[in-house]
Order: sequence, then C-alpha cells, then structure tokens
Amino acid sequence: MKNKIIFGLALCSLIGLALFQLGCKKIAPSNYSISVDTDVFSSPMFITFQNAKDGATNQPLDFTLTISGKDKDKILTSLGTTNFDVQEGWIALNLAKGVIASVEHPIEFIISATIPGFEPIRKEITVETNDEIKLDIKVIEAGNLPVGIAEDTSKFSLSSGVLAVAQELKTVEENGTTESVSLSFSAGTTMLDKSGNKISGSSVEAKVRYYGVTDQSIDVFPGGLNPQKVVDKNNKIIEGGVDFFTAGLMDIDMKIGGAEVKRFDKPVQASMQLNPSQDNFITGEPVKEGDKIPVWSLDESTGEWQQETEANVVMTSNGLVANFEIQHLSCWNLDWGWGMFGSNGTTNSKLDVKFDVPWTNASGNYEVTLRSPKGGYLGALHGASLFNGYVATFGKTPNIPQAYIQIYDNQTGKEVFKSDLFNPATKGAITVKISPPVSLQFIDVAISYALICTKNPKLKPNASAWLKITEIGNINNSQTFFTGITNNKSTKGQLNVRLINGKKYRVSTVGIDGAIISCEGELDINNLQFNTIKGLVVKKLYYDSNLKKVFVDCQYTTDKC
Repeated sequence: MKNKIIFGLALCSLIGLALFQLGCKKIAPSNYSISVDTDVFSSPMFITFQNAKDGATNQPLDFTLTISGKDKDKILTSLGTTNFDVQEGWIALNLAKGVIASVEHPIEFIISATIPGFEPIRKEITVETNDEIKLDIKVIEAGNLPVGIAEDTSKFSLSSGVLAVAQELKTVEENGTTESVSLSFSAGTTMLDKSGNKISGSSVEAKVRYYGVTDQSIDVFPGGLNPQKVVDKNNKIIEGGVDFFTAGLMDIDMKIGGAEVKRFDKPVQASMQLNPSQDNFITGEPVKEGDKIPVWSLDESTGEWQQETEANVVMTSNGLVANFEIQHLSCWNLDWGWGMFGSNGTTNSKLDVKFDVPWTNASGNYEVTLRSPKGGYLGALHGASLFNGYVATFGKTPNIPQAYIQIYDNQTGKEVFKSDLFNPATKGAITVKISPPVSLQFIDVAISYALICTKNPKLKPNASAWLKITEIGNINNSQTFFTGITNNKSTKGQLNVRLINGKKYRVSTVGIDGAIISCEGELDINNLQFNTIKGLVVKKLYYDSNLKKVFVDCQYTTDKC
C-alpha cells in the first residue's frame, strides 16, 4: 500500500503558471470495496481549492474552471461532461475514454479561473499516470496574504516615460517574513514594453511581492517547485525539468496607465535578503558570504523558466543578502535546481516512509515532508489519511548527505514526528510511529452508500468516483477516497474510516446528475444525528457497542441520469 510522493507538489496561484509531473497513487485500506469497471475513464483526478492563509474563514467554493492547452479536449468531468463547475471547493476530472497517459506520452492541459474575492489562478498540469491523482490547490485571498509573503506598492514620477531621479522599491519585514527584497532604479531609466518600445507617461505604478521559504508561501509559489519547461543559461532545454530548492522569489509588476512595463534600457539592481536558516543545496552547509545562487526568470505566458545569471551572496548589517541585476520584469527566483545536476543532484533510489500506527482504518489529515538540515522544503505528501501499514514513497531523492522527515497533523496543527538526520540517497526506508492525540476519542465508522438510477439501465460512466469526509468547522481536516469507476445501474460502496467522536462531519460525493450530494451530522455515540443536506438520505444510523463501531447507510435515488 504505497502513495508515491511528487516533489514540489505545493501548488501556486496568483499570476504564475504551475506545471506538475503527476504520479500520485492513493491505495485505500484492504477493507474498502466498490464495484468497478475500469474500461471507462483513466487518470481520475480530485482537485480541491482552499484559501492559502491558515485559519481563513473565506474559502473558494463555487466557480467555473476553464480548461485550455494542448490536450484540453481530452479532459472531462467524472460524469463525462465538459461543464467544469467547482462545487464546495472541489471538482473531479479524468481523461476521456481511450486516452492513456504515460511518461512517454504525457497529457498536458491548463486550468484557470477567476474566483470572486481571490486572486486569479492558472495552472499547467502534466499527467503521466493512469492511477488516481489528488491535488490540493491553495488560492490567495485578495488582501489576505499567507504567512511568509510581503509586498510593497509605490508610484514613481516620470518624464515622458523616464525616471528623473533614482528610486527604490522595497518590502518590509512583515506578515511572518524575516527578510526583505529591494529593486534600485537609476536616474534616467526608460520604461519599455515587451517589444522594447518606450512607454510614455508621467508616472509608473510599481508593486513587488516577496515569497519567502515558509510552508504557506511555498504552497502558492509562482511556477511551482518542479517545473518541466526549463531552459539553462545557454538556452538549452533541460530534459525532464528540474526540482527547485528555493531561497526565495520576487514577483514584480509595473504599469504606466494600462500599459505593462516589461523591460528597461538600464540594468536594475535587485537584492534579496536570505533567511537565516537557508541551506546551500550544493555544499549541504548553511549559505555563507561568497556563495553563488542560480537566478531564474519565469515567462508567465508560456510557463517556461530560464536560468539567467547567478546571485552573489554578501554579508551586510542586516545579514546575508543575494545581489543580482535584472533588465526585464517577471518572477525572479533564487533556486538550486537539483534535478538539473544529474548524478550530482538526483539519485534514482527511492525512499519509503512506512507507518507503524495503532489503527487499521484510514484516519486523519497529515503532511509528510522531506526537509534539508535547516528545514528547507524538498518534497511532500499533502493531506494523507494514514493507517497501519501505509507506505509513502519518494520516487527519487536529492543527492545531499543529510535530510530528515517531518510530519504534521493538520487536524491539530501540531508536529507529530521528526526523524534524525539521514542520507536520503542511501536510506532506502524509514519507519514512522505516531500515536493518536490523547485528548481526542477516535471511533471506527463504516459508511455504506448507494447511488441508484431509476430511469436509465446504466449510470453515466464514473458516477460517484470520489467520497469526501470533512470535519465541519475545520477545513484542514478532510479525507478523500477514490471509490472506483462504474457504469452499472447502481453504485454501491463501503468505506471504513476512523473519525473523532463528538465532532461534526459532512459526507459528500457527486450525484448522478452532476450535483454534489451530501449528508452531515454530529458523530456522538451517545446521540448520533446525521441528516440529509443535499440528497444523500441516511437510511440507517447506529452505534454497535460490541464492535465499538458506528454504522451509517446512505442512499441517493434519482431519475435524472
């Protein structure tokens, strides 16, 4: 029972593109069952959208996705339609019938959306597996930046598109950042468009945003951390892309009226203060004065990263600072691209993270991360529901001498495991033991459900492909299970999970007509109460004191199929 981890899986929003190499396989506990017809769709995807700011109450719920890109015609919803409506913050997609994804023949498409109250999202996705895929996309709420991100806006006077005096654009240490970035423009700098033409005007509005190395910042990193479209400093394509180990990123936007500034006739001096815990990926030691860090730019129209230059690390009164020059605007990223160094950067060995836990049914919502000695993000499995015998696999490992595994429990927000340092290239496997929080009472729950069509002899293909269980009031505690693919007249499934007594839960799935159906209630063994919310009728509900298990039987019947 393994779940393959994707390096750099943290997804980004804002104006950046994200390209992901997908290969995540979710294998459920052995007591999970569903009638399956695998000759319908392939690569079922469950995509959730969530506010990137921890603890935020406003969430991206109902909106419409636009699917574009090379293979846009090969993407359908789980019911075989092209109505890409996100409901309650999630959508189920898959490849069309007969379409098979592989490493040799990947499927590439782009999802984008304008969500009221949130910054626009645009993601490039590459599918290279036929296994089920789960993606958690974090979205930045307008005016509510996640921890570890800071920005500054300024307005500079111009004389016919030229700066009359020197100017500086700089962030301050705020919102959980301990670093800042700055851009220094010299007097006489001319503002140019993408084609190099001068833009005339009396003022320019400028904004710089700094993305630090905190987890919340990495979750929305423009371009993602494992881009596939990458060009080296000699303009040669890096086959297979890279995996970024970041030291921070700045995103710059400048406008004169409605015209976007994209170039300058003079170099602009850029400085990025480095986090005190920043590792140098190449040496395995803390970054020091005299080090050099590769600098990359992102072409937002194509999603392509280009290695431009190297930043020089110097010591200042404010700590270590990386200095470099830019002459065009984009996202500028300080990164060691460890996939690009071949045998010196990546190994072909895998790392199995094996779980020895005192429960057998899937439970909880955990972040399983691999980190550098100073805590730098190397890769992660997000939102894992664990059970005894579960194995999470890093399919490839960075060739660095030391790293460690760190695991967080999303339902409590606390670290539950941190390993000693080890060599990820030679370790092979590590066993993790986690105990449940002593303050919580866990109960095994058996959920049976049936989706019945009274009209047609067959359901629409892939009906009810996913079942989601969410703790009401705690969006960070949700569990999602793939229920298989079916084209029978009815879908019947049974799922055994482990939930917290005294908490309120919602159980939801996609109905045969495409709408989300759900029931919800309080899981209290002394006073069980589950009610229909959107069509999922609770037929039976009881607690068996001998088996110490709650049984929930649900049913959805419709002729709209």
